[in-house]
Amino acid sequence: MSVVSILLLCGATKPESGILHLVNDTIDLGDVPQNSVVSAPLQVTNTGSAPFVITSVRTNCSCSVGSYPHEEIAPGDTAEIIIKFSARDRRPGRVHKYIYIRSTSSVPRSVAFLKANVK
Repeated sequence: MSVVSILLLCGATKPESGILHLVNDTIDLGDVPQNSVVSAPLQVTNTGSAPFVITSVRTNCSCSVGSYPHEEIAPGDTAEIIIKFSARDRRPGRVHKYIYIRSTSSVPRSVAFLKANVK
């Protein structure tokens, strides 16, 4: 029997960890004028018992970019990721993009969505 198995049988628990929780997993920008740039916050909360750090925020399009806090997010705290969307040189119509968030939490990868209607 392995040491891990023995610890689990004896009631040992996992080490404390942070848990990244998206307060809202969708940013709906509504109508966005063509050739404009708009920003919106995406809130994340640490619902775990230890701090974590957001390590990267990426999108699936060069038309949007995210900026995020580089400090630890303590248990119970909420932080904002700011997503900027550029409608510059975009054709009118609906836009659906993915926002990929990586962190040191027990949920290392999270996905949020951005919606807009370029007018």
